[in-house]
Amino acid sequence: MKIDILLIDPPGRTTHVPNTGLAYICANLKKQGLRAKVIDLNMKREPGERCLEYIDKSGIIGISVKANVFHQALDMANQIKSHGFQGSIVFGGPHITVVGEKILKENPLVDYGLRGEGEYALMDFYNSLDVPDKSNIPGLIWRREGQIISNPCNFIKNLDELPFPDYTDFDSWDIIERGFRENIADIIYPIVTSRGCPYKCIYCSVNKIMGQVFRPRTPENCIEELMTARDRYGVEQFQVLDDTFTQNIDRVKIFCMGLINRKLNFKWMCPNGIRADRFDFESANLMKKSGCRRIAFGVESTDREVLEKVNKKISFEKTEESIKITKSVGIEPHAFFIVGLPGANFEKDLKSLIWSKEMDVGASFWMLVPYEGTPLWDMKDGRMLMDYALGAHFGPDTKVVYETDDYPAEDRRAFFYIANFLSPLGRWITLCSFHGGRSELIFYLLKNSFARSINLGIDVLGAVLNEFFIQRLRKTLIAILDFAGLKEPVKVIFKKMGLR
Repeated sequence: MKIDILLIDPPGRTTHVPNTGLAYICANLKKQGLRAKVIDLNMKREPGERCLEYIDKSGIIGISVKANVFHQALDMANQIKSHGFQGSIVFGGPHITVVGEKILKENPLVDYGLRGEGEYALMDFYNSLDVPDKSNIPGLIWRREGQIISNPCNFIKNLDELPFPDYTDFDSWDIIERGFRENIADIIYPIVTSRGCPYKCIYCSVNKIMGQVFRPRTPENCIEELMTARDRYGVEQFQVLDDTFTQNIDRVKIFCMGLINRKLNFKWMCPNGIRADRFDFESANLMKKSGCRRIAFGVESTDREVLEKVNKKISFEKTEESIKITKSVGIEPHAFFIVGLPGANFEKDLKSLIWSKEMDVGASFWMLVPYEGTPLWDMKDGRMLMDYALGAHFGPDTKVVYETDDYPAEDRRAFFYIANFLSPLGRWITLCSFHGGRSELIFYLLKNSFARSINLGIDVLGAVLNEFFIQRLRKTLIAILDFAGLKEPVKVIFKKMGLR
């Protein structure tokens, strides 16, 4: 079967969320009568060479590129070219939007770049393949007489006009559909209800990728998508992936009331983090009543001087208040922190860990990565230790890519592993990213925590015992007692003792 446009999502770090951007592009291409196919190497990883089966069936191959998959995308493009592909390879996605001109200058095998939103731009590119002058295609980066030309981006003003994301053309559709329907491997239906961010946090490039103007979909359009997803895929849960979901608090309240009045009974969450200053008790209460179970907040640091330097424009007191509101209505709060922000050191970051434990809020600590295109990239006063695209701020490939005299690499690494290990919701980050066996991890955690303080060392020792020894003893006892018919009463006793 002929494919008009072949799209590829390289393997990244988040393997439980399908690429919503590519799903939007597929839906719009289908609306225009074109056939697209997505080779989803992120959700369906083996074998990676399967994309080569389709290179003779399409004249355009588009590769979605984030910073942490850039080198994989280059390898993929080289492999496709080496197998005789004569068509056009187009790089798109966040990384291209920020540094696309540089990438085309340094990599001749990338024929074109596409900055910004691709729903209409990729369609325009397809229709202009044989036209030498491509200056009218929004966001296109192309070559003319040896020069790199970068066309201005046009952001979509009315997001309601877009067809809903379509994942049925993904070659991972069997995995995605089952996940949506049965919540397999935490594959929860993603919805993006708005685009754009008006804020200028120094570590973030979202306002360059999606624009500085907040562009919301109407609550009615969002609810219609969810109802369609329920009818088509059996969706009962969803996650809001907006960068600034609560920017317009009244819109959030109307959205929640729509879910409540229609008695849709969805369970949902906000895992990307909302701004604590765009939140109040009424919105929290309506979110709870409409089925919201978890809200993440980008706290970043509890140190006021550090918060001033990152230009987040939220007081720590407001963040604390919003988390208390969240807990008061029965929604589980989650706090995101960044290890190694400007002005931070081990001791200041440790205060954030202590605060999260005192507040009894689940926390995740992510490693600072100065991304090109952010203000932090231009103002960094330390040393880059490697190409930032080879690192990641969380997950199995987390690396320290940057250090300062006040916060050297080994201190950053030690805090990252210790802090996440001490947080029940962040422990998976330590367990999946530490390179070494169980005994090496235990030794590393105890050595580095006791070197800092007795209290920190005791906390880590308790967590080590719970994770590696008591848990295994518990499982053994449960198995024995289950055989004896005493499993449930003992589970209740364990729970009261604080053993999971």
